[in-house]
Amino acid sequence: MRLIIDGVAVIPGAVVGDELQNIRDAFELQADKLGSRAFEWDGFCQSPGLMQYICHPALMAVMDAFMAHFDQQCAFTCCSGARDVYEPSNETQQANARQPDIRNVGWHDDVMGMKNPLYTFTAESVSSLLYMDDTFENNGAYCTALGSHHLARRGPNDEALIANAQLVFDHCKLCQVPVTAGSIILHRAHNWHGVMSPRQNRRLIITTFAVKAFYELQRGHTQLTPDQIAQLPADRHKYITHYA
Repeated sequence: MRLIIDGVAVIPGAVVGDELQNIRDAFELQADKLGSRAFEWDGFCQSPGLMQYICHPALMAVMDAFMAHFDQQCAFTCCSGARDVYEPSNETQQANARQPDIRNVGWHDDVMGMKNPLYTFTAESVSSLLYMDDTFENNGAYCTALGSHHLARRGPNDEALIANAQLVFDHCKLCQVPVTAGSIILHRAHNWHGVMSPRQNRRLIITTFAVKAFYELQRGHTQLTPDQIAQLPADRHKYITHYA
């Protein structure tokens, strides 16, 4: 219900033990191979270890319940890859660096980055963030404007209208959401959010989901090949779809 009301929810300890360590190891191996600690789908899908997280059962149990509330089925839409934004040489990320005020942490609505977003599609779309490292209130924490997704509106021709930033700041509670490693943060597409600058590694994987019936309304979804789908357990295949 928190995802429905607040627009954000946490699945604590969704991935733990050897499974979490295997994902961390796969990230480090792929980062070394690519020479970058931030890589999108083209780099992500080359790693069998990272691919094992796609549509993870702990995540999909919540996504299925969320979509069922709207009498809908869930579809995987995108994987934005994996990244670690911590850079030891960055002065703003030093241990003694002054942390920004919570009103100045890069607040945004993810739909701002979408081309021709339709409200029918975005209203129930959800992003997920798997954190491979602990985050803390003033060290790498995800920040949310609770309930801000309710302020988005449907415009002419089903255009998704994003809330005015000042309206969000004036009427929504701004708070940090620190998590332990292996936890997943879920947030609605129209939930305004930002992040506290990290002072240590903050590795994460980003995947998104939408109502299966509305999949075709938005272009740009990640299209898995048959070989990539074959890497996933059979019970996850139902979430994978393609454009007609």
